[in-house]
Amino acid sequence: MAALMTVGETARRRGHRVSDIYFELFTRPPDYVLRRVYADA
Repeated sequence: MAALMTVGETARRRGHRVSDIYFELFTRPPDYVLRRVYADA
């Protein structure tokens, strides 16, 4: 639960919709989603 909350908070701070990120975590490989979250880093 803590890991999901951390990913959600990071996504929110980077301007993503958290619900979209959670949906993608359940439908795509995790590395793809995290690369999307951190794309502008």
